[in-house]
Amino acid sequence: MRALLAILLLGGAMIAANVYKQGELKVKRIALFSSGVGFYELSGELSGANRIALPFALEQMDDALKSLTIYDSASVSPFVGYPSEETINRTLASLRINLRGEPTIENILSSLKGESVEIFAPQKIVGKIVGVQTRENAKDGANFRESALTLYADGALRQVAIKEIASYRFVSASVSAEFEKALLFLQSANNGDRRVLNLYLDGTKKRDVRASFVVAAPVWKANYRLDLGADTPFLQAWAIIDNASDVDWEDVELSLAVGRPVSFTQPYYAPFYTRRPELPLSIAGAAQANTYESGFYDAALEEDAVEIAAPSFAAESSVSYKELRASTASSPVVQQNYQTANAKAAGEQYIYALKNKISLPRRQSAMAPLTQGAIGARKVLIYNAANGQNPALGIELTNTLDAKLPAGAITVYDDGIYAGDALLKFLPQKEKRLIAYGDDLSVRGIVNQSSSSAIYGAKISKGVIQITNKHTYAKEYAFKNGSDSAKTLILEHPITPAAKLVEPIKPGEKTESLYRFETSLGANKETTFRVKEERLTTSSVVISEQPYSSLIVYISDASYPEKVRAALKKAEPLYAELTRAKTNLSEAQKNLERKTKDQERVRSNLIAVGAESSQGKNYATQLVEIDKEIADINKAVGAAESDRRKAQKAYEDYIAQLEI
Repeated sequence: MRALLAILLLGGAMIAANVYKQGELKVKRIALFSSGVGFYELSGELSGANRIALPFALEQMDDALKSLTIYDSASVSPFVGYPSEETINRTLASLRINLRGEPTIENILSSLKGESVEIFAPQKIVGKIVGVQTRENAKDGANFRESALTLYADGALRQVAIKEIASYRFVSASVSAEFEKALLFLQSANNGDRRVLNLYLDGTKKRDVRASFVVAAPVWKANYRLDLGADTPFLQAWAIIDNASDVDWEDVELSLAVGRPVSFTQPYYAPFYTRRPELPLSIAGAAQANTYESGFYDAALEEDAVEIAAPSFAAESSVSYKELRASTASSPVVQQNYQTANAKAAGEQYIYALKNKISLPRRQSAMAPLTQGAIGARKVLIYNAANGQNPALGIELTNTLDAKLPAGAITVYDDGIYAGDALLKFLPQKEKRLIAYGDDLSVRGIVNQSSSSAIYGAKISKGVIQITNKHTYAKEYAFKNGSDSAKTLILEHPITPAAKLVEPIKPGEKTESLYRFETSLGANKETTFRVKEERLTTSSVVISEQPYSSLIVYISDASYPEKVRAALKKAEPLYAELTRAKTNLSEAQKNLERKTKDQERVRSNLIAVGAESSQGKNYATQLVEIDKEIADINKAVGAAESDRRKAQKAYEDYIAQLEI
């Protein structure tokens, strides 16, 4: 019922659309985001019911429909109307006159069969349309297509070549009205690749109205100029902005946002139809017997409404940038502290709100100053062996300004001339960052590396010997400073995974993959710097599973702890006894195997010659003797097996009780 009421109300508002007068809202606030979208706010004073036309590029319609917000305190039931692509096609298809696509005179006249038309070709002819025929003709050896209109006039059928028709009109007023209706619809619906959202605001009093939306926009870009030649290093920040829209920006409050919000598009503009299953007719029948479990209400599932406050982009008055340029000194960068944008946090993003309103014509771009002032900057060399022999000319930049610095390119000046370019990643306040703008050809560096491994320790527990090895990795860096001035060098050393830094004990700075050490290079001198790391690894060996020859290696190696070697040495007589017992058992088992084979051989011979023969009786006597011997040997095998088990247990019990 609510849905039906909403449709009726909306339909009523649309029917009464002719009472809306044309209104206008102008762009007053813009926020450009580094994520590739722009927030646009339009505002103005309206009186009574108004229709506001908002033009958008076709590719912006999805974003506009997703984000459009209207602030109107006087409108009770505002709504937004727009022609979708399918609406255009379906509306045109519903009309008798075919104006879809690229309509031709043949298409238009063919769609109006039976209607009366007045043509001039060049004489006036009035008749009813029968149809349009197209046939192939040939002239001077060339083939071409020719269309002709068939009319029923004065009781006869007449054909008129389409190319001869100079003009025509529809006799029926209703057909003419429908033709005009189709043209008006196309005019309102299509404007090249532009589409129009019509805001219908039904307020009756005078009030201020705002509307805002978010659409794709060119990313604003930050860049910098850094002067190292001044008494105090000086930074100047600029922003490059683009008005890629078809609307002029006039006295607009502009804000520039740095952050990475989630932003995506969804196809709201094109109508979407879901597939519905076909179900059989519902025929009354016997009811199903069902049982239902009791339900639980979880209050934790309720969601509290969260009020989201829109960020403020209020402009402030300040000295103009033209006045600032007048104070330019001889340095390439203006040496005057000046903040041209209010920088502040907005949620998880950072906003630069320009103090002065800007005007920028459509399809134009501009550079606007963000901030400038003295900044902490120290000239250093940066050496990383992976980047070649020459260290980079670098700057240790500390953000001492009152604003965070977005990522961008830095043009570096030194002693009044261009020195190089650098790249800066997002730099919060009070943080340090290394940037490089060239190579120092007067300094060369080489590196020699070595590694070694030694036993660091061993222990025995529950029959397992755990061996710890120490791996040492050393790099010696050598630098030759061929210039006449001393220099500060920051050495980047790759961190060895799972290793501990032992020399120097502590780095000047550490990243996820690098240590940074600072050292001085004397003028025209060579300097060495040593970095050593150590890594411990542990391996385990089950002693009882090793031959004693392997244990002898541990016993004879002085690298192992003396207590471990002595304990393994005490196991030697127990292992010797176990070896003797295993040997005795093996010999007894071999003797049993030989006698068993003799028994099988004699029994086979006995069967072959027969038990009653004299030779058979002899075999029978041998078989009895062999059976007695096998019985004795079985006793010997049992005793040897018992001795082996006792020796095995004694050896394993000794090993298992070791705790060293």
